[in-house]
Amino acid sequence: MVLLGISRTGKTPLSMYLSILGWKTANLPFIPEIPMPNELALADQRRIVALTVDPVQLMSHRRWRQSHTAIPEGTYVERGAVVEELRAARHYYFQQG
Repeated sequence: MVLLGISRTGKTPLSMYLSILGWKTANLPFIPEIPMPNELALADQRRIVALTVDPVQLMSHRRWRQSHTAIPEGTYVERGAVVEELRAARHYYFQQG
């Protein structure tokens, strides 16, 4: 199973939980500026799960992460950038079916 989503949508905890249940998972980050690997098009589309999250919840997770790590100030937690990142991900998900 391929879990696809932007940073802080829960890909890693979900992949760990699914692995406990016996699933083999791949955790693939969606980064708007970086094209998806060609192998994704070859994967069984029924095994790709695209994750999303509410912008307010995402900003909360990212603020906590930023305050507890060395992530520099910037667009990582800015509302406009977060909403645009989610929009780009949803657009990609829709295009790919």
